[in-house]
Amino acid sequence: MIDYVKYDLLNYDLDSLQEKLDFQDKVNNRTGECGSFMYADYNALRFKFFYPTEKNPDGRLTVEGSYHKYWNDGKHNFNDFSFNDFLNVLEDIRLTFGIDPHQCRLRAMEFGFNIVHSFSTERLLKGCLMYMNNEFSVIRHDDEGSYRQYKGNRMYVKLYDKRKHYESQGYQVGREILRIEKKYSKMHELNKLGIIFLSDLNNSIVFRLLKQDLVKMWAKVLFFDDKLLKNHKNRFKYGSLKFWESLNADSAKYHKRILKKIYNNSPESIHRIIRDRIENKFDALMKPELPQNNHLFIGLERDNRRVTYCRMTGLDISMQRKDSFLLSHRGLKHYLRNDKTIFNEVKNQFLTRKWINSDFDIQIRELAHNIRTRYNTKIKKRRQRELMCKNQYDLFSETLNNAKITQNGI
Repeated sequence: MIDYVKYDLLNYDLDSLQEKLDFQDKVNNRTGECGSFMYADYNALRFKFFYPTEKNPDGRLTVEGSYHKYWNDGKHNFNDFSFNDFLNVLEDIRLTFGIDPHQCRLRAMEFGFNIVHSFSTERLLKGCLMYMNNEFSVIRHDDEGSYRQYKGNRMYVKLYDKRKHYESQGYQVGREILRIEKKYSKMHELNKLGIIFLSDLNNSIVFRLLKQDLVKMWAKVLFFDDKLLKNHKNRFKYGSLKFWESLNADSAKYHKRILKKIYNNSPESIHRIIRDRIENKFDALMKPELPQNNHLFIGLERDNRRVTYCRMTGLDISMQRKDSFLLSHRGLKHYLRNDKTIFNEVKNQFLTRKWINSDFDIQIRELAHNIRTRYNTKIKKRRQRELMCKNQYDLFSETLNNAKITQNGI
């Protein structure tokens, strides 16, 4: 799930790290001059120490690389990497280098899944025409192979053929694997989810929010399913980038709604299958123990039900009423009976000390109340910010108008 990470290490012992790592200077091949930092590589991680400057008189240390590859001794990331595996990597790095996740301020991160399927990944990628209203770029990378990418101001969307990528390097993968991931190149979105330090990822509720974000990302991929649309009157139009680029906003929304309806109503829809596989894969990777020994476990067939999620916790609330949008008494009782780990995580986040030793009925009542209150507070603050922005704009407009009136001498 978590792959690439980059963070600043805020508190470190450079001498201790130099005893464990072989640091090298970055040298300019043309001039022979040393660069601004020295670096060391270990199991797909790169440690960089930037020499002191006026701005940073003590120097600066960053760590970046793939935690998924680290789990595989730095070799590959085409198998599964569970939540539990991620926690084990955090602990291994802590024991090996003395790095405390609470001291690691995140700068960038990738979150994604390897999705196994029965159709051609090459065909699937050709069907990915646009992200929102932007054409995908085809990127070729020495390490990651060829992939589809959309680059935004704060994030990247990346889709690629994991089997083809690694079989070209000599690995025997033997099955079709789509890699779908979102790279947060800036921290704005993650900060809104409460993710600032590496330690903030040591929480399954946060992972559920990240999964929801990935599902929403996939929903914004404009996909052309040539087989499913074979007999549709607009088949050739829907497969043409020129057609989509020629539409105004209202027309584009109209035709996208038609496609969404077709895909949601067909169990053979590739777009729907991938959406369901993302949700299923997440559920499998969040389990405390997986039926794998760290090598290519991908199994995953589950029913195609549409899952409903709590807007505050990110948890599945499909067991509640259809109009529910927050985790309530019924959902809390469900997790108390069926998944005590999740129930305890919710308690740790939403139950005050006053009720910590009360019986479960009281705890459930208070949890439901606190979840609802916190959600309402969040919505209220959002509306206040929107109103503040609107008022600022109105004031700005009024100032401009007054300036024009004064200029015109009226």
